[in-house]
Amino acid sequence: MKLINIGTDQQIVVVLSGAKGENPANGNLQVTFNPSKYALGGYNLLNSTDILGDVYSDLSQTLKENGFNLNVESSRVQRIDITKQAEMPRMARDYMSAYDFLQVKYARDITRTKVNSDYYRLQPNTKKSSWQVCAYDKEMAFLSMAETPTAEKKLSRVEIQPTNLLRNELRFMRQAPCKEFAFSRVGQTLYSVDQWDYIYSSFLQKRMFNKIGQGVQLELPFNTEIQSIIEFESQQAKRGLFDRVLKHYGLPTILKYMSVDDLLSLFSLYYNKTQLNDLKNQVGTLIKNSPAFRSKDNFNGSLIAELQHHFISPNYIKKAV
Repeated sequence: MKLINIGTDQQIVVVLSGAKGENPANGNLQVTFNPSKYALGGYNLLNSTDILGDVYSDLSQTLKENGFNLNVESSRVQRIDITKQAEMPRMARDYMSAYDFLQVKYARDITRTKVNSDYYRLQPNTKKSSWQVCAYDKEMAFLSMAETPTAEKKLSRVEIQPTNLLRNELRFMRQAPCKEFAFSRVGQTLYSVDQWDYIYSSFLQKRMFNKIGQGVQLELPFNTEIQSIIEFESQQAKRGLFDRVLKHYGLPTILKYMSVDDLLSLFSLYYNKTQLNDLKNQVGTLIKNSPAFRSKDNFNGSLIAELQHHFISPNYIKKAV
């Protein structure tokens, strides 16, 4: 038996499986819910165990009112998602290519899937994955799942634009990895927020960023980064391709890594010689007239280093390697 949408505004999924044999106690009750959505709605994340405790109490009461007498905190954890999100220096979709180049530990057994331009997933190469790491543009994902009629009408008229709100989710998909890496009982999640951060940061550092702390994998070659952006933007539209690519980084940052001629050579598949010469003149004018080229504060970073900076707490980087 599966019941969906218990409660007024929250979505709680309850699955009741039949008992094995004659003893009714052999049956199973599975409750699935998102504590952050339950308490806050939207795409805000919980950052307090006090609020989480209130969620469990309210959930227990809601289930009881619907005929399910369950002590939520003593229940076993079958799956848990530990999540961080950050406003990144670039658009969220720009970071999808970085996950292709992460030197993942046990990489032979890892499947990398670029679900679409704004969603990337890594997981063990088994029929029943024990964990996943998923990265995606959270604002786009949230808007695309709008549930209210007003939101649907707005979204039907407006094309959702990519943003710089990147969510990175660590998902333990089965009971065994939950017990091994995180929590075996729901109530253990109330211990401290620092414990969540330790689980999240240490797992990602060990599995995803394990070479960075040793100075081996500090950044992607910039040509690789920008080539990935060019290829993606060219699939969207050829018109205005050069200007759209410049917006991803800004010309001052690009020219820290390569010459104007090297930059234009990356566009040789999309522009003829006359057009490339016009673009060279355009760049020359920008260099001459823009005060940005006289500033010492231009952003200079790599995609992988930015991911590590925003999603792994600094005190776990060296310890976890």
